[in-house]
Amino acid sequence: MKKHDCSEFLCEHKKKWVNNTPCFVINKNQLSDTLEDIKRLLPGEILYSLKTNNYPFIIKTVSSKKCGFLLSSMEEVYKLVNHYGIDPKKILFQSPSLTDKQFKKVKLLGVHRFVIDSWKQLELITSSLGEFSQKPQLLVRINTGVKVNNPELTYSSDSFLGFPIKEAMKVFEHLSNLRNQDLITLGVHNHLLSQNTYKGLWKKNLSTISNFVKELKKNKIKLDIADFGGGYPVEYSSPIPSLDEISKLIVKTTKEIKTIYPHIHFIFEPGRKVVGESISLIGQVVHKKKFLDNNIAILNCSVYTTSMDTLIVNLKLAAKKIGGDNKNMENYVLRGSTPDSLDVFSKCSSLPGLNSGDNIVFLHAGAYSFYSDFLSLKKPDYIII
Repeated sequence: MKKHDCSEFLCEHKKKWVNNTPCFVINKNQLSDTLEDIKRLLPGEILYSLKTNNYPFIIKTVSSKKCGFLLSSMEEVYKLVNHYGIDPKKILFQSPSLTDKQFKKVKLLGVHRFVIDSWKQLELITSSLGEFSQKPQLLVRINTGVKVNNPELTYSSDSFLGFPIKEAMKVFEHLSNLRNQDLITLGVHNHLLSQNTYKGLWKKNLSTISNFVKELKKNKIKLDIADFGGGYPVEYSSPIPSLDEISKLIVKTTKEIKTIYPHIHFIFEPGRKVVGESISLIGQVVHKKKFLDNNIAILNCSVYTTSMDTLIVNLKLAAKKIGGDNKNMENYVLRGSTPDSLDVFSKCSSLPGLNSGDNIVFLHAGAYSFYSDFLSLKKPDYIII
């Protein structure tokens, strides 16, 4: 994948953001390049997971690249179909809390592709097959049961979503009759975890999916779609397997599946990988102080409006000082602007000596930068360069 030097890029375009901190900066060329790389490396349909970042420019860019969307709320569907003119055929809907009321509204908006997470959802959707304007696609989410034994992984795989393997087979057997009558298009869906940085875990989970698909074939179940979900990682503070490395594992699995289901359609759901690396957060040092042996830099932005991942999963964004040299490096605690004890971007960032007015960039800040209304703070603006 093409590398972009963030510090050089921000210095080059300083006039566009310097009077607007705190702010997010979107490198539009990097966003475009990332989407092109994803489309080139992953052998199937790309559905952007909108919950990762729903900023309008991102929606328009994803759509311009002929990618679809994974949506999880009625409000998301309404916004994309009615405000952005997204074809509902390009939408896959997934929500473990899908109600009858929500289902009817989403269906009326033209969505016909659904991930099934429970028997209740299966009953809800299959009881309304005659009400769809086109043949519905039903993707049964399987939970492979693959456990994370790597303490460095930030996210847990214990989502309790989907069907355990044995139960999932019963779901497919139940739906097989509808598929044989050509009333539905049938698929398998899996998503292990977000930010999967462990190559061995990718191998194990893909192998489990492949083996499950082989069992479907043995049971003479027709399969039209295999959705591998997301999990493609972004580099924060530790090295990660590249998308190229992960895609080779995926391609190996898809080739195996193609030998038994030659006409199967593959789907991938990148979210974090699409936007994470092309968006930076810029804050400014408002004040610095010494607390015992710690250097404290207080910024004009808060994790509550910029980086909730920092709180929820203890994921720390790498920080750099914009401009200057890398001499006289010191360790800093980078505190957010509120008095809350959790408002900390980093407890140990090695940076050149900081002073009030210095600008700090947090790299790869584009994913899950949702915000709360804590202290009625405003979410920083986006600047597109």
